[in-house]
Amino acid sequence: MLPVSLLLRVARRLHFLWSSRFEPAAEPFRAWSVLETDLAELARLRRQLRLAASRNLDHARTEVAQQLTESLAQLSRDLNRLRDEYETPRVRPPSLGDFVRDIRQLEAEFAAVEVRWSDGVVRAVTEPIVLGGVPLGSFAIDFHWNREKPFLGAKSFEIVALEPNPPSGHEDVTHPHVHDGALCPGDAADPLEDAVVAGRVADAFLLVHAVLSHYNPNSAYVRLAEWEGFLCADCQRRVADEGCFTCEECNDSLCDECAVTCAACSAARCSNCTIPCDVCRDRHCRACLTGGRRAVCADCRTDPLPPEEEEPSDDETESAEKPVAAVGPL
Repeated sequence: MLPVSLLLRVARRLHFLWSSRFEPAAEPFRAWSVLETDLAELARLRRQLRLAASRNLDHARTEVAQQLTESLAQLSRDLNRLRDEYETPRVRPPSLGDFVRDIRQLEAEFAAVEVRWSDGVVRAVTEPIVLGGVPLGSFAIDFHWNREKPFLGAKSFEIVALEPNPPSGHEDVTHPHVHDGALCPGDAADPLEDAVVAGRVADAFLLVHAVLSHYNPNSAYVRLAEWEGFLCADCQRRVADEGCFTCEECNDSLCDECAVTCAACSAARCSNCTIPCDVCRDRHCRACLTGGRRAVCADCRTDPLPPEEEEPSDDETESAEKPVAAVGPL
């Protein structure tokens, strides 16, 4: 539990920050101005109506009476607007006592609460979180009051994994809904922003905790089904560990669809570590192919080559390369 002196110090700081954002309720000057304009227009139309009546100008009196009726209707609407201005409740910042109670509530709800004054942070630590059988460890929920814009909902918070268990290949994802310390609140975005703007600190922390404690596969950076798998070096898909193969030459991890089995020795290889036989086109590891001008497997080396692919003998090669002497007349 925080010492009383520190509790009061941080409560005063938060109260100052939120109080500076709320301006005192101002008089609805514009609504009053509109109303005064309406009254001036009604007085003008009344004078015209009296003048038309005194001179027996029936047509003019009818037109002015119609204008007066319309102005009275407008006056009624503007009166309602002015009344609404005074009846609308004014949002007021939380009191110092509200912030004290919120911090004490955090201490009751979370495993630990601390204040990092030099960093401008109120931190609440969660219990170890397990989602879908995947242990994610405890998280520190940090509210930064010293940020340039500390009243932007989820952006006011940083999520720190205290015992990080990220998926392979995604070290910056410590939770399905946390990327590089930033929370993706999903459906909780609007309630979280409302809580932060209104200064309901405890409610904001609890909303963040609710997001961390639940899993939505539709908004996950990495799905839990792929969390403890591996990244295939060939297709870049993440698959479960039981489908993992390791290339026996370069040690890359491969899924069962990308792993290639040498047709001769049955060793597992990646596509970069196998070569097709020039005759049968089956893929082999380099050790199982005979070198030379052509890469041929042992089975194809013992079988006769197709006529169109027969290699010339040494004598034929020498004859082909030896120039033919010109024959003159006898």
